[in-house]
Amino acid sequence: MEPIAKWRTQYSCNRRDGTNCCMKEKSYPARVAISRGDHVMLLKNFIVEEWKILNGSVGILLDTIYEDPLGPRGTESLPLYCIVDFPYSNVPENRKCIAGLPRMVISIPVMTEFCERGCCSVSTIPLRLCVAITTYKSKGTTAGPGEMFENIVIHLPLSSNSRTVTGQELVQFSRAKDLKYIAVGNPTEELVTEKLLKIGKNKENEKRKIFLESLKERERHSFQYLFEEKIAHLDTNEDHTLKTFERGCQFLIQWYRNNFF
Repeated sequence: MEPIAKWRTQYSCNRRDGTNCCMKEKSYPARVAISRGDHVMLLKNFIVEEWKILNGSVGILLDTIYEDPLGPRGTESLPLYCIVDFPYSNVPENRKCIAGLPRMVISIPVMTEFCERGCCSVSTIPLRLCVAITTYKSKGTTAGPGEMFENIVIHLPLSSNSRTVTGQELVQFSRAKDLKYIAVGNPTEELVTEKLLKIGKNKENEKRKIFLESLKERERHSFQYLFEEKIAHLDTNEDHTLKTFERGCQFLIQWYRNNFF
């Protein structure tokens, strides 16, 4: 069994009543207990644009590093940092954080944040144990063997008036590699074939399909399409129906070589 790292989030404030504003403003857990190999969720945007390591990213804890090589010695003090493998990150090889480890492995240090008034602060490593995630947090990931999560549990709304996001059920079903990795959490008596067949066929989804088709139609008449059409017209094939953009490009390349080399 792997050793469990435990730590407490540290709060400080300058208020007379001793109340820390960060306890309401921030969503960090007061205590954390994790071990090597656990799935953990990042609770703060780290490097969003370039590396896609952001709030909600899920990774695998590889190690927890303390200032004392022997560890916390029974206390719940904060570690220096945690080493986490984020398999869905986009870290370039020449910018990886830790030499000798894969480029997706990132060190997450202790971070300190202040409340809006600046009178209170919270210090912690922005990670929490992650045994499951919601559809919103999944952010396009897939479930199945070899993935971060292998199974999906879906609870279908009991009525069309339920407060659910349009098309959410369709997204949930599409997350799995195969239907055998999906479980529906509703009692059997609540499952109606007619409702299941209507998933993804509501008015909002139909409007979306029509909108996407209109975008494709506009693309056909866009500048890029007309530009490609003109290049295809340069194809030397006498049959206009057989002219292609690729052969038109070849004609332009040959013309350039003949005139400038």
